Amino acid sequence: MKFLIDAQISYKVSKYFSQKGFDVMHVNQLPQRDRTPDHEIIRFAENQNRIVVTKDKDFINSYIVSGKPKKLLYISTGNLDNNQLLTLLNDNLVNILNHFNTYSFIELNSELIVFHE
Repeated sequence: MKFLIDAQISYKVSKYFSQKGFDVMHVNQLPQRDRTPDHEIIRFAENQNRIVVTKDKDFINSYIVSGKPKKLLYISTGNLDNNQLLTLLNDNLVNILNHFNTYSFIELNSELIVFHE
């Protein structure tokens, strides 16, 4: 699986996915860095078959209206520090990855994982 980490998520999350052996990019690696518009992030993710990992609700709206991005991991945890987020991801990663075979939109919060159709 390939991931594209949005700007409001720490670069440490990119390193975490990379250490797990995944092909991962952070928005800050794109030419416009954290100023890359959402539609460009979506286009890049679509062209490279990447799962967008974000905290930005605008991606939910785009997914509902247009089905884009094709795959979305929405992190709705509120304010967690990086270590708490990494622990939460690590505790739930296998479950999330398994469900991306069935679902295109997965939401992770601090208490549960929601699988959206």
